[in-house]
Amino acid sequence: MNVYLKLNAARSAFHKLALKKSGQNKFAGYQYFELGDFIIPALNIFSEVGLCPLISFGAEEARMEIVNADNPEEKIVITSPMSSAQLKGCHEVQNLGAVQTYTRRYLWVAALEIVEHDAVDSSKGTEEDASGRLGEVVKALETQNGWALLNLAKVDEQGYRFAFGRLNTKQKALARELEQKAAVMRMEYVASLIECRENTDEAYANQLLEELPAEGKRMVWDMCPEDTKAFIRSLKEAK
Repeated sequence: MNVYLKLNAARSAFHKLALKKSGQNKFAGYQYFELGDFIIPALNIFSEVGLCPLISFGAEEARMEIVNADNPEEKIVITSPMSSAQLKGCHEVQNLGAVQTYTRRYLWVAALEIVEHDAVDSSKGTEEDASGRLGEVVKALETQNGWALLNLAKVDEQGYRFAFGRLNTKQKALARELEQKAAVMRMEYVASLIECRENTDEAYANQLLEELPAEGKRMVWDMCPEDTKAFIRSLKEAK
């Protein structure tokens, strides 16, 4: 099993767990996962499927390398810009530790496709920020379009999160469900396209690309490794 299929299996197993969220955003009225809530179960799942996570911090960027234990040359790299913290009453090294802890959390959130709405929602923002995306979010919910929700979150994360905060409880639950389903589908499409490249199956690859909705094409493309992107380009050029 390649590293993409293993990560997809790990994500599916993780989202079947009944984990308790200890973080609470009192302003927006929701709970979210702290790093300690999920790190041990996540590591256990990675071990079961044969993945090894390696996190490192640079001056400008933090990296999470997800390595296939059965084929260490296969890896998925997730990156995040480094930030800073200025916690009251803390020394510089304590602020550094806080930054690294939060960054590790967000790297794991990205790796496991954990859909949450905490950091930006914790600030009030403005009605203009919320209304800019609210109509698009509601439309995506009405049409059961998880791809559109993921795309909105990517192109305008702040506007999307503010809009999410204005949804009712039922709408929020539906949005999370649709986003998670779309995230799993994205990994499945990426894994299938990789297999098409490995088997030079141009017919099935074209079928997969035609099936993808407009919002999903870019998101799948961004996750494909370079050799698979080259394969997809060759399909387009052949048409």
